[in-house]
Amino acid sequence: MRKLMIVLALLISVSFVKAGEPQSGLDKVFFHGYDQQGGFVTGPTLCGNYLGLGVSLIPAGVAYSFMYLCGAQDTTCDSAAFYTTKGITYAFGAAVGAPFLAVKAVAWDGPMALFDGLSPASNDEVQANNADKPVDESVKNGKK
Repeated sequence: MRKLMIVLALLISVSFVKAGEPQSGLDKVFFHGYDQQGGFVTGPTLCGNYLGLGVSLIPAGVAYSFMYLCGAQDTTCDSAAFYTTKGITYAFGAAVGAPFLAVKAVAWDGPMALFDGLSPASNDEVQANNADKPVDESVKNGKK
């Protein structure tokens, strides 16, 4: 069983090398839909990506082997393993990151939007009125 896992891991790594450089190969299969959401969301999403990468070893190896046994070209076999891995890592990355995105939206983004809209500094009418007022020289220099 251990030899089978080594062979499957080797087949997957070959598909990554064929897809591009090893660093860019992982970027191509990882889910990046939450990258602009901050560390609270991207950290768990990255963990989900790596979890999906581990889970995809056997299905991608089976897809590669099946295509190879059917007489497909090497590039087709590589594509089968690559897209199997990509589908699984996208699913795991999105599924693991989604609860953290929801918590961030409720606990951080919602209150920030609510309180930003209530603050007098964000009110356009207040800002327009303050721009029209002449500023006293003593206030401008920091003296009262």
